[in-house]
Amino acid sequence: MSAVFQPAKTVSAGIFPLPSPLFPNPETIHPTMLILKFLHAFGRYLLLMGRTFSRPERMRMFLKQYVKEMAQLGVDSIGIVLLISFFIGAV
Repeated sequence: MSAVFQPAKTVSAGIFPLPSPLFPNPETIHPTMLILKFLHAFGRYLLLMGRTFSRPERMRMFLKQYVKEMAQLGVDSIGIVLLISFFIGAV
């Protein structure tokens, strides 16, 4: 008695890779489902933008980290600035 191995059915990855109450079967696409998926993704995008551009909770810590990262970015970019300056000066 040998068992036959059958691989699991694969579903293409998308916004809803697993079945959900809104979209029970990801393989059947209905126009209203596409609209709902778009509205869901757009809503998530708007929430992300809201969190991105909101005011930080701890302004003092934010400013300290901001200045620290700006200084580090300046130091890290000296090499590429010198390289570009050299090639611009060679022309």
